[in-house]
Amino acid sequence: MLLPILLLPIFAGLFWFVVVLPQKRLNEQHDALVAGLAAGQRIITTGGLHGLIVAIDGGVAEVEIAPGVVVRVDTRAVAEVVDADVDTARTDAGDGHEAAA
Repeated sequence: MLLPILLLPIFAGLFWFVVVLPQKRLNEQHDALVAGLAAGQRIITTGGLHGLIVAIDGGVAEVEIAPGVVVRVDTRAVAEVVDADVDTARTDAGDGHEAAA
């Protein structure tokens, strides 16, 4: 009779450490990423758009995704800030689908 009463808090504690704490840490990291956004940074959005932040106004960033093409993106949709050196290396390496000569 005592075992079921003891299992409930044990499973609740396990759930807390396995699910809640890691998610809380990820949310804090993402909030710090969003708070640190600035014009001139290269980003990737959760939708997969790659671009350069042109301006930030409140919770909205204007992102240039192609020369002369600027889209407005909610800053919460930014998944990653891309290092310029890594971005250049990706471009130089190609995607393996180069046209045959």
